[in-house]
Amino acid sequence: MYKKVVLSISLLIAPFCLGAQTAEDYFHGGAQFYIWDQKQKAKTEIVTGLQHYPDDPQLNGMAGLLKKDEEKQQQQQQQQDQQKNDQQQQQQAQKNQSEQKKDSSQQEQQAQQKKQEEQQQQQAANQSQEQKEKQQQEQQQAKQSPEQPKDKGDEKEQEAAAAQAAGQMTPQQAQQLLDTQKGDEQMLPIQPTGKPADLSRPIKDW
Repeated sequence: MYKKVVLSISLLIAPFCLGAQTAEDYFHGGAQFYIWDQKQKAKTEIVTGLQHYPDDPQLNGMAGLLKKDEEKQQQQQQQQDQQKNDQQQQQQAQKNQSEQKKDSSQQEQQAQQKKQEEQQQQQAANQSQEQKEKQQQEQQQAKQSPEQPKDKGDEKEQEAAAAQAAGQMTPQQAQQLLDTQKGDEQMLPIQPTGKPADLSRPIKDW
């Protein structure tokens, strides 16, 4: 009867003894998952082992290794995120620079166009001013040209008056005098050149 009770208790305890894991079992399980690059399962295995065997050096060493790998992975992730942010910022900076160049080019074109328009307006204003000045000069010349003959006549009259005052004859007066003398000579009778014949003397007939 006693032997039957002990056998029954042994059968009940056997499954628990067979299912129990040692610290080394947890370590090997975690290491195996680590080698297979299943780090999350390795971490779970090691953490579970530490809960049962917190002072086990192998489990603590494996936990430290997993922690370093996790920190390294976080740093790599941060570096990747930083590089991604840097690339985005660089792309944005290039885009802004391109837009600034475009705006600057447009502003330069507008400035050149405005300058050309101002030059054209200035040229048109200069041409208009030149035309006005030319028209004014032509008008002044037109006003002065009818008066020129009158001015010459006045000069001749003034010269004649000055010559008469000085007792001299002007060229016109001398021409008139010559014309008058020629007219008088034509009006005089023609005189014979030889001696006049004496009609009282007898005419000889031999």
